[in-house]
Amino acid sequence: MPPTLDWMKHIWSIKTSPKLKDFLWKVANKAIPVSRNLERRGCPAFRCKKCGGEEDDLHTFLLCPLAKTVWDLAPLLERPEESLTSIDTLISLVNKSITLPPVGLYVPLWPWILWQLWKARNNLFFDNRSITGEEVLHKAIKDAKEWQDAQTEGVTTKQQTPNQSTRSATPLQLSGTICHVDAAWKQETKTCGIGGVFTGAYIPSPPIISYSRRFISSALIAEALAVRSAVMMAASSNIQSLTVLSDSQVLILLLKAKDSRPALHGIMSDIYHLSRLFKTLSFYFIPRLENREADHVAKLALLSATELPMGE
Repeated sequence: MPPTLDWMKHIWSIKTSPKLKDFLWKVANKAIPVSRNLERRGCPAFRCKKCGGEEDDLHTFLLCPLAKTVWDLAPLLERPEESLTSIDTLISLVNKSITLPPVGLYVPLWPWILWQLWKARNNLFFDNRSITGEEVLHKAIKDAKEWQDAQTEGVTTKQQTPNQSTRSATPLQLSGTICHVDAAWKQETKTCGIGGVFTGAYIPSPPIISYSRRFISSALIAEALAVRSAVMMAASSNIQSLTVLSDSQVLILLLKAKDSRPALHGIMSDIYHLSRLFKTLSFYFIPRLENREADHVAKLALLSATELPMGE
């Protein structure tokens, strides 16, 4: 067995249904009745009923067109690549995946995806019932939410103090200049509004960031533009210590890891290059309710987007 799979970490300790843990254990042990596994036991080989390809575990859960569609649609920060060569590697990699908001899951989604892919395969194989990738993903999210909700039903939590009930990922003590940033994006027109509000001890405080841009293809790009604007403004104001607060958890994860995505490459490169001008530069995620002022500025900027010259 490849050393990438840790039985305790990747199967038995994950937060999911016991039946799914048992299912994953069977998948990793090649104990599910796909063609390749049955062939090893002397059974005749057969093809994938969905696409006609050679059916093994990796085909069923990753390479089949149905599986590809599901993974492409899945709200995960990182999705498995088709170049993976074993089911063990697939399980170990998706175990690291983060479910993106606003799905509302704090338990892993990937085990439910594998389970629904297996059910879809069996429904087609035995009952000739075919479903789409969208339906598979919808069922996976629905089942994961139902299981998650069932774990908290009837549980009484301890009384929380006001600070505990509103605690976010923001550090309790922030020093230097702080900038709350946000973006408002309209999908129909591919237009965004950018907002940024500085606070802290620096005098004079940089002005509020408020502008709009056209031809922005995603909300994540708009959020990245807001962060870049804050960093550029602070650098031009000779601020040495800056903390940027955003309610885009995906973007903050990328910034903390000094990572990027193809669509964000230029923006993120600017941020990382400008970071060398600061003594300290930090990025933190905050809930949307704690980012209302920047959100308000961004939405006002979006409303004024029609006033921009076409070159902007």
